[in-house]
Amino acid sequence: IGNCKNGFLFETNNYEDLADKILELLFDSDKSKAMGVKGYEIVSKDFSIYKNCEESIKVYNSLI
Repeated sequence: IGNCKNGFLFETNNYEDLADKILELLFDSDKSKAMGVKGYEIVSKDFSIYKNCEESIKVYNSLI
């Protein structure tokens, strides 16, 4: 998670900070949409089935 890029980071047990960040997204639809798009881009690039297969093949080949 990139803070304020594709999500928010907050301290453990800091419920007020978490609530503030949730409210920020609720009231700023442009920011929430932008974060969603950025998150989708990261997941589709770094966690695609093709990327996963490539990495698995590398591991298998290293064991041969």
